[in-house]
Amino acid sequence: MRSVALLLMPTWPWYPDSSSEADVPKIAVIADFVEEGWPSMDLAADQLAANLAELPGIEARLVRYRLRNAPHGRQPTGFARALGRFVQLPFQLAPWRGRADFFHIADHSYAHLALLFPRSRVGVFCHDIDAFRALLPGARMARSRVLLSRGLLRGMRHAQVVFHTTQAVREEILLHGLVPASRLVQAPLGVAEEYLRVRSSPAAPAPYLLHVSSCTPRKNVDFLLQVFNELRKYDAALRLIQVGGKWTEAQSSYLDGEGLRPYVEQRRGLARDELAEIYARAAVVLVPSFAEGFGLPVVEALACGAPVVASDIPVLREVGFEGVHFCAPTDRTLWVQTVQGILRDRARVDHNTRVRVHERYSWRAHAATIAEAYTRVSRDEPQRP
Repeated sequence: MRSVALLLMPTWPWYPDSSSEADVPKIAVIADFVEEGWPSMDLAADQLAANLAELPGIEARLVRYRLRNAPHGRQPTGFARALGRFVQLPFQLAPWRGRADFFHIADHSYAHLALLFPRSRVGVFCHDIDAFRALLPGARMARSRVLLSRGLLRGMRHAQVVFHTTQAVREEILLHGLVPASRLVQAPLGVAEEYLRVRSSPAAPAPYLLHVSSCTPRKNVDFLLQVFNELRKYDAALRLIQVGGKWTEAQSSYLDGEGLRPYVEQRRGLARDELAEIYARAAVVLVPSFAEGFGLPVVEALACGAPVVASDIPVLREVGFEGVHFCAPTDRTLWVQTVQGILRDRARVDHNTRVRVHERYSWRAHAATIAEAYTRVSRDEPQRP
């Protein structure tokens, strides 16, 4: 494997392998700050850089800095994140202009960084359009949010290529006129090796439901807790494991007020092999989101053999297979009845569905699509600035 390095100092140079040809394209994958704590964004950047480096004729580097002035052991404040994104990172990335052929911004919420590089040498991955909703008709958001969205959109429009995960995201981008269709390239995300290797298992003897995501409003976690509360009236042994989030004050109050705290466990910072085992033993994985860009927990759960109940929204319909039960994200009765049916039948995802998931969602294919887009740009514009 070609080397993939974690960049922590701005003076780190590009050292191509001794066997590399001078004209081998060099792609710098620019990731979020470590302290952002977005597992899906970290996973996408890590897997892209690693799989790009495995492709013949490609040099790849993962560029990830630490956020200065971040509070130790706590989430950075909004001010610290803004200072890092708009002051620290531009300074640290400036020397990179001459060190790589292409610059891939792995998260659209860092899209303003595209403006640091020539248009023909930069791409942005747009996972969803949430960062730009402040600009949509009727949004009525704070002026600071509007200004942020404008800056991010300006950066994304500067990019030569804008990648997206699903047709549903593409349609939203085009519907709101964010980027011309000619610049869009679909590159579905993949399933990490840890989820492919885990053995398909019966549900754990003490059944638990699983939710893997943040607790931001679009994840519909308040509704998730209400569904769990209803289900426990029929099965007092049922538990809920929530991975990756942090309860809001309202959610914490609900857990305490309904006496659910002893039956709910929240975990963060799990290694992927640990999460794979949790997926594999879950009775049901719940994905009640109002909006998603891709829905990694859906395909990860299916890859591990766990049945899924998910919101009936276009993006999840697009990525799902057999083993996914779709319900309206506000129909609590239907969610309760659907989960009860799966628990009663002890349903699991069959082997053929797992194989199809593995075949369709590959990080290697994801990397190959992105590499091809950049090499096509290279062929079309041989005299890059």
